[in-house]
Amino acid sequence: RIIIMPISNSVEVKNLSFKYGTFKGAINVLSKLKLDIHKSEFMVLLGPSGCGKTTLAQQLSEQYAIQYFKIDEMYWQENWTLRKSEELCELVAAAIATDRWVIDGHGASAKLMIWQRATHIIWLNYPFVRVFSQMLRRTIQRAWAREVIF
Repeated sequence: RIIIMPISNSVEVKNLSFKYGTFKGAINVLSKLKLDIHKSEFMVLLGPSGCGKTTLAQQLSEQYAIQYFKIDEMYWQENWTLRKSEELCELVAAAIATDRWVIDGHGASAKLMIWQRATHIIWLNYPFVRVFSQMLRRTIQRAWAREVIF
């Protein structure tokens, strides 16, 4: 279930769907999402780790030419070193000064800055079993591919 809370008024998104391939077939992670995003509107995607924030943000960015900022890439440096709060706030301030954007996550110390500028906060609220299975699958795929995250 996706809960959309508009903070003010809408690129039109219609029937946005996305599937992951698995050993047992495809799994629908987004199905027929409808959303309007006007010029000078800004979205924050929130929810627990593994719920699909990045997937939704990438789809919106790629299909509708909306700038996408990965809060984790701003927050973490090489070897999982935490960026200083002041540096994070500078990066976030530069990102949210742009015309239309989507950010996945909140960035702890920059949360208030992001939320004050956001026009939509989208909370991805799925059942635990679904989120856990997505997280487990992602973890196994990353381990198998030896993917370096940060």
